[in-house]
Amino acid sequence: MQDDGFISLIPRIASGQNKYADIFNSDKSIVVNRNSLNSIYVVGANFYGVGLLNTVRVLLAYAAHSAMSDNVKFTILDPGRIDYIELIGSPFLNGEIITSESDILTILENSSVIDFDFTNVIVLNHYDWLKNNLDEEYSFKCRAAVEKLVSEARSRNVIFIVVDRAASVNEDVPDFDAILCFHLESEVLSKHILGVPGAELLKDKGDSLYLNRRTGKINHGQIPLLSENLFNGIIGISEGKQDGINSDVRRHYNNMISCAELLSARNRARGAMIGLAVGDALGAPIEFDHTSTMIRDKMDVVRHFHDNIMPPRGVWTDDASMALCLADSLIEKRGYDSYDIMNRFAAWEFCGYRSYYPMGYGVGMQTDIAITEYIENPILKKDEPETESIANGCIMRLAPIVIANIENTQKNVIRAARLSCRETHNSSGAMAITELMAATLYLILKGEPKDDLLEKAKNMIKNESSRSFLESVDLSHERIFNKKGDDLCDLGGYALDSYDIAMWGLINFDSFLYGMLGVLGLGGDTDTNAAIYGQLAGAYYGYDLIPDEWKKEVYLAEDIKNLADKLCEIKKYEILCTRFEDDPSFKNKGR
Repeated sequence: MQDDGFISLIPRIASGQNKYADIFNSDKSIVVNRNSLNSIYVVGANFYGVGLLNTVRVLLAYAAHSAMSDNVKFTILDPGRIDYIELIGSPFLNGEIITSESDILTILENSSVIDFDFTNVIVLNHYDWLKNNLDEEYSFKCRAAVEKLVSEARSRNVIFIVVDRAASVNEDVPDFDAILCFHLESEVLSKHILGVPGAELLKDKGDSLYLNRRTGKINHGQIPLLSENLFNGIIGISEGKQDGINSDVRRHYNNMISCAELLSARNRARGAMIGLAVGDALGAPIEFDHTSTMIRDKMDVVRHFHDNIMPPRGVWTDDASMALCLADSLIEKRGYDSYDIMNRFAAWEFCGYRSYYPMGYGVGMQTDIAITEYIENPILKKDEPETESIANGCIMRLAPIVIANIENTQKNVIRAARLSCRETHNSSGAMAITELMAATLYLILKGEPKDDLLEKAKNMIKNESSRSFLESVDLSHERIFNKKGDDLCDLGGYALDSYDIAMWGLINFDSFLYGMLGVLGLGGDTDTNAAIYGQLAGAYYGYDLIPDEWKKEVYLAEDIKNLADKLCEIKKYEILCTRFEDDPSFKNKGR
């Protein structure tokens, strides 16, 4: 587990071989890492069911099993409360719960009273109580002591967890290594703690945003809630108690260890797919028929799905239809089959497959030409001249290809994207932009931050013709960040323009909502520009931070979400066959 998962805090608390490896099906050594994350701030609004208590209980339960020694000691500072009393008495847990406010402050002020030879984890529960329910001088001392112990935890290589249910914008957040943030009451408070909004939108139990302050990365995750039976099994299992509950405990443990990564990946994949469809549906009613000025003047209407004859409320067009065709093929074939993909594209255009309409709606000129030529002759000859088109149809549908390849190498992701582009847009420029879009989306799905995203994406591209094309255009984070919205207004269907607009929305806004509105407000090819932005931003912010109205009312919402989940389950993606004579995977299935 990498530092980006909060669960990774625990396995670094002791050195040597995990003596419970046979129980948990793991042969990895647990090694002290002086560069690990040692302090974590767990924060959320003060009402029942957010997930703070459960989270810390889970962390402590795993710590009990991750340590090599039976003499692991937990020091739990819990003013006036007994939230963790069930941990005492565990066969592998030597811990104490201190509830006296004065005793707690003494420990915080004088860390020498802590036996660091055996203390692996210190938990300060109800930090809000000590801050807000004591006299001003006492509270000040407490806050100063916490700051000191955060630093002490790093030097001593112990885990220090602080649980706060009443954070305020009027107080500084100590220099924690990581922040696990549950539901907060306002966007302002979320920005104060995390640097970005979003925590105010979290609703479900265990729903959280995780900030690694070392890297600046923010991931969305969900802390699974433990049943009492499972929890007791985790903290009480021993060599003499391996029957009955053990299989459930083992399974839950394995799920839990990877939950931050798995759920984050799935959530991002869902976000990319539903974001694509949302952008398409929001932009379709105003595509080309409205200037940017007209759109901005009625943004209060544009921002909601509204009833139209063409298209109806929440209905998307060619962008999402072709993406669903790709998803269906990849899932059914468990890999890339050129002929199956093109057959589905043809079924969409001429028979209404994966469309709200009886025939494909909104098909682009180049796509129409490619599908028609495929029907007449499926094989693309070696000496077939390149097309001139660099239209955005090659990148508007790309999300399923990248999601299905998320466990693949960077090289294979780029190859898969290039093949997908070539089906309809056989030009060097189109393939270059498709590779760039695929690389960008792949990195976002892997949790990369915005700041160096574009440079890392360009570095993934090794094809000489693609690199040459990208070097010929001005693509940089700084240029996009500083670009005025007016410079991007009313642009047509050129792939590079659409990618530029989507990245502009991602880089310059701090939420899926406002980035989407910003992109729509530029006018031009609104549905495709917004669909491309929706893929990138949906992956970046995750499914749960897309506004409920959009993700619930978009056409076939549940189907799209399920497709995203199934794409995530493709662990071994293969190029099964292509229809390109010059490609190593060429297989003649022509009729």
